[in-house]
Amino acid sequence: MASAERAGDVGAYSTLGRAESILNAASPWGVTLTSLKEILPKIPKAELHVHLKGAMPVEVFTELLNKYLAQGVLKTIPLWQSVVFRLCKNIRPFMSPRRHWSAEEVPALFRYANFDQFLATWLFTGYFFRDVSDLRALVAGVVESLRAQNV
Repeated sequence: MASAERAGDVGAYSTLGRAESILNAASPWGVTLTSLKEILPKIPKAELHVHLKGAMPVEVFTELLNKYLAQGVLKTIPLWQSVVFRLCKNIRPFMSPRRHWSAEEVPALFRYANFDQFLATWLFTGYFFRDVSDLRALVAGVVESLRAQNV
């Protein structure tokens, strides 16, 4: 096909159109995008590097928030950190003296508008690991999460 013909037929040769047709077409091995979505969760995987706090399941941090009141945990932090935490919309609600958080509410803490909020959240969550049992719960939660992903 001449290049002029290809250039005139934008729909058939657009990047998106070609990608969709390639992904949805059966390969010589019978693998399609749909079958890949079914196959990938089932195959064994390996995790080469995990940051425990970065992989922390929401349920683990929910338990920590309910175990330790934020007001008590944060009363000894430096003033500048308290100011930073209060400036972050994602952290501010979790600094209240509230007594119970649900696993449906806590994911809002991990929604960052920018890298500064990410760093502040990382610092904030660190204050809730108070003893060895908290670290054990984190490790167990991360392992269970990885197991559920067949890692």
